[in-house]
Amino acid sequence: MKLHTLSGLGLLTCLLAAAPGLAAQAAAPAPLEVARALVEAFNRHDPDAMAALATEDFELYYVGEDGTAVLATRGASGLREDMAAYFVARPSVRSAVTGSIDGARFVAFREQIVGGDSSLAVYEIEEGRVRRAWYYPAEPGG
Repeated sequence: MKLHTLSGLGLLTCLLAAAPGLAAQAAAPAPLEVARALVEAFNRHDPDAMAALATEDFELYYVGEDGTAVLATRGASGLREDMAAYFVARPSVRSAVTGSIDGARFVAFREQIVGGDSSLAVYEIEEGRVRRAWYYPAEPGG
């Protein structure tokens, strides 16, 4: 009986030791939720919130018609600066996610600029933040 109690304590100790890691995994939002949160921050014209959703080593790529990806923005601070300037130049811009595919690490969706073109976007999500984003050539309408 005493051995059973000790092994029960051993199991409890193991579970408690693993709990912080399990809680962190459970607390991380789904990748599509992260992508949607970034679009919501975009629609609020909130570059600080957008940067908070990006990793420090964030990379934004624009994919050309020939399939070549060009690095446009690097780092959360770069995203903040670029988006602040973008919003000054386009004070009424808004977009919506119109279709999506959710994965464990990558999400893909069509981002429709309200009253404008749409583009396929692919985000790589790490620990609840956007690590990389690729935007493909814009297409008319949705």
